[in-house]
Amino acid sequence: MKGKAQDLRKSLKVIVNVFYPPTDELKRILEENEDIYFPMNGGHSLKDEWSSSHLVPDDTGDNISVMNGKLNELTSVYWAWKNYAKLGNPEYVGFNHYRRFFPRDQILDYCDIDLIIGSPVFSETKLSLAKQYSIYHNIGDLQMCVNIIREHDMEWGNSFKDYLLTETLNFAPCNMFIMRKRMFFEWCSFVFPIIFDLERRIDLTGRDNYQRRAICFLVERIFNFWCHRKLLTVNAIKEVNIEEHLEFKPKGLNERGDISENSVDIHCEERGQLP
Repeated sequence: MKGKAQDLRKSLKVIVNVFYPPTDELKRILEENEDIYFPMNGGHSLKDEWSSSHLVPDDTGDNISVMNGKLNELTSVYWAWKNYAKLGNPEYVGFNHYRRFFPRDQILDYCDIDLIIGSPVFSETKLSLAKQYSIYHNIGDLQMCVNIIREHDMEWGNSFKDYLLTETLNFAPCNMFIMRKRMFFEWCSFVFPIIFDLERRIDLTGRDNYQRRAICFLVERIFNFWCHRKLLTVNAIKEVNIEEHLEFKPKGLNERGDISENSVDIHCEERGQLP
């Protein structure tokens, strides 16, 4: 296994998306693991000396950096898709957040796996993903998402609706993954046309910082559905616990992503039914 892990280390790049000025500990991790991690600045908002010399901005090459206010981490995923050679053309590509990581010592053991995702959540709630979404977000956005997928492919859209209504369904969070290059290109080719339709149609006016991340929340559900539809075998998919580094959060940033101490923490009221 050691030899295989070494092969994966040479053929894997994991994007680490950084939005906020990194702490010294995060800097250390990124610098010590530069063989695997590819740190990016989503939205290219960080202009300090360290960030400018260590983070790749997402506004170079073919990019959608100007959409970062709506798409958040997805602008870095798009950059990696369209500028893949700049990653070193690895056989595997992954995505981590600035404070959420797949444990490095585990992922190097899975060189024969097609897809690594986060360990599922909501498995004990006995709620459908549609019900869960309606409690924490705007159900109208999910209705819009179903309709858009139907416009791209009616059968897939109807299947997506059925998937969302299935009770006790596990849910891998955070749009985090490690997958083979061919799968990554397939995933991006599938999801970004849907994302662009969502960006044009969903009105984010008046929402707090957390609910303005609606498209990312929707893509989490689409990603899980996409994995489900591919019917991957147990030999091709692996669920791995995600390490949460709360100490990497900037001071004053609450759990919902708002800097202001007075930001309103609101759940959208449950309303409506999926069409």
